[in-house]
Amino acid sequence: MSVYVKGGAWTNIEDEILKAAVQKYGINQWARVSSLLPKKTDLQAKARWNEWLDPTINKSSWSLKEDKRLLELTKLLPNQWRTIASVIGRTATQCIERFQKLLDEEAGITTQDLRLSGPGIETLPAVGEAFVASLSHEPRREEDLNIALEALPAIADENELEDVDREMLAEARARLANTQGKKAKRKARERMLEESKRIALLQKRRDMKAAGISISLKTRNNKKNKNKEFDYNVSIPHEIVPAQGPYDITKELKENEKETNQFKHLVAKRGISLKEVDDKIRSQQEKTKQSKNQKRKLQQEEEEEEEESKTTGEGLIQFKKRKECREKETLDIDTSQKKDKEEAELPSLTRKPNKSILPFIKGLFDKLPEPKHHRGEPKLVFEGTENEDESLSLVQQQQTDQMDQMEQLKVLSQIDKEKLNRRRTQVVQRNLPIPHPYSIKENNSPLNSREVDVEALVGLEVLNLVGSDYRKHQNPKFTAPLVTELDEELYNEVNQQIDQELLNIKKEEKGLVCNFELEKNVKVAENVIAKLHELYNSSEALQKQLMKFTDYEHQRDMILSQIEENYLLLVTEDEKLKLTRYQAMEEEKEMKLETQRLNHEVDRLYSKIDAKC
Repeated sequence: MSVYVKGGAWTNIEDEILKAAVQKYGINQWARVSSLLPKKTDLQAKARWNEWLDPTINKSSWSLKEDKRLLELTKLLPNQWRTIASVIGRTATQCIERFQKLLDEEAGITTQDLRLSGPGIETLPAVGEAFVASLSHEPRREEDLNIALEALPAIADENELEDVDREMLAEARARLANTQGKKAKRKARERMLEESKRIALLQKRRDMKAAGISISLKTRNNKKNKNKEFDYNVSIPHEIVPAQGPYDITKELKENEKETNQFKHLVAKRGISLKEVDDKIRSQQEKTKQSKNQKRKLQQEEEEEEEESKTTGEGLIQFKKRKECREKETLDIDTSQKKDKEEAELPSLTRKPNKSILPFIKGLFDKLPEPKHHRGEPKLVFEGTENEDESLSLVQQQQTDQMDQMEQLKVLSQIDKEKLNRRRTQVVQRNLPIPHPYSIKENNSPLNSREVDVEALVGLEVLNLVGSDYRKHQNPKFTAPLVTELDEELYNEVNQQIDQELLNIKKEEKGLVCNFELEKNVKVAENVIAKLHELYNSSEALQKQLMKFTDYEHQRDMILSQIEENYLLLVTEDEKLKLTRYQAMEEEKEMKLETQRLNHEVDRLYSKIDAKC
């Protein structure tokens, strides 16, 4: 009995099917992928993808650098082709083939004969291979001698495909084109059948109800089974339905259920009589009309009384009393209607706006006293030093009247914060960006004991202020002396002195520049032209210096980019060096163990030989 073993060379059709299957199922579900290829197993499909079809595989020609690297790694890692392939960036079969080719080139071997050399039966050709070749109708190929057929290019397709290949293609097209799946199609069919059954049952039930027969169309067993089942497509499991409104309407729902049950019972016994339904509808309409007429009469009376009492306060009070009495009457009417249990839809009362009462109400609002108490946190604005004491006294009086002690403390703390904020720099008050103190140039002009340079003192004070603000609000780790905050009295005195100085400053009399004119002489013109030439030459020299500086900046950027690239290369090479060192250490350990094992084996053989002798 002949046994068929899966495998063999790959064809173009199988490669295309494998690509499409990987695109759909991914690179982990190889059992599904191999189910589309009857001649291949899941391991063979995975090997074909990893060794040939993966787009990340480098199939370019080998360079001298790669050959050198391969030979070095084979010395360090003998027979560890997977690790060598991961380091070089090629597949394991590519590394093996290249290494064998390099060995053959070095030895001068040109033929690809793999038979053994030497005396004995081992040098003769294999019988099984010739027997298989004689049975097969296909011509033998040189690639069939290779064990790793997954790493070879695909065979060209024949003009006429075999039946097995046609079936494979058809099944692959059908399965890969189907994005829904068998289960989804079956579920959709079942849903359509259930929907058609439900519509048919509803139609049947309507027809029977119109004929006066109200019978359930399902048996008791079906009802019991349906109650036990739970349809996850229709309803939500463990659903908590929120209340539909602010009022409880359970009683009304129960009454509605009772009425519907009574109606169904009567219909099941006697059938539907259209005259009774029409009579009920007419009686309800008449009762609603009566209630509407009563409400309209009440509204008309109210409007007449409103016109009579236009702006007088007494008339308004009498009108309110009458209105309350009428509202009670309307409530009594509504309660009587509810007691009779007649569902009459009452229209909403639409009242017209009475504009005649507006001036009276406005007059009442004008008579109200001014508000004394302020609720909430007041936003205090300090415009001048003169009004501060008055505002503080007013605030204190208002607080001590009707505000609690906690609110007073809050307001006082807020006032203190606002005053403290006013004594800070304008940059902090306006939330402007604080510059770095080192970015400000320091004025190092020497100070004379007699003539004090005021500008230098101001500059030093500005530097101190910037440093303290930067340390407080930007970087607390920055080393700079903190400027103590000014006292309120000192701050007010300084502001008063500044205001007085500004008032006492006299404007210096300056001559008008527009009246000045140069003399119209040849010497003056020559001097002006010479000055212009000097300015032009100086600007040219400055422009050349600027161009040199731009070149230096470009060179600096280039050098920085080169440094970054060299650093990255150094890091990668360092990692590779560490990896090779670790692998060399592991290999040395393995070689030591192997030598120990071989020495032990040799000693054992020698002991056996000695024992035989």
